[in-house]
Amino acid sequence: DNSIWNEVRLQCAQLAAANARNSREELTAVGVVVLCGSARFSGKSLRFSSGIGARAKKVHASKVLLATGSKPFHPSGIPFDGKRIFDSDTINVLGFLPRSVAITGSGVVAIEFAKIFRKLGAEVTLLIRSPSPIRALVRTGMDIDIAATLIKDLVSSGIRVEKNCEVVSFDV
Repeated sequence: DNSIWNEVRLQCAQLAAANARNSREELTAVGVVVLCGSARFSGKSLRFSSGIGARAKKVHASKVLLATGSKPFHPSGIPFDGKRIFDSDTINVLGFLPRSVAITGSGVVAIEFAKIFRKLGAEVTLLIRSPSPIRALVRTGMDIDIAATLIKDLVSSGIRVEKNCEVVSFDV
């Protein structure tokens, strides 16, 4: 149901914005100066810019915390087009709930999306490179018993878990 998917998308966007706002407020409350933009180290100081075209400023601090964020991995040969092939950042622009999805990876984000799409009624296949899905999760830092329980839960919820998989190309 697309109305449910649209509600999920809206709730995710609102939750992400609230989490970011709360994190900034908590840091500010304990005296941390929060700067949002881009920066690079220059000797013992930091060159900071708040945006494109903004003039860079030197920032001096005895302690610096860099929260860099992350970017999804895009293997060559796979056309991430935002129409049929998405990553964890662009999946939120999907305007409809698909009947089936294939998700690559065994990390927390891949598993979260697998569970979300399955709960919303899509057929889900989780493609894991490792010959052992449990060991793949343990390599991410998860406890082996929790990993085993999680894999069991994925399968019992109707998610097809395929091991020894590697996506090397995709034909649109």
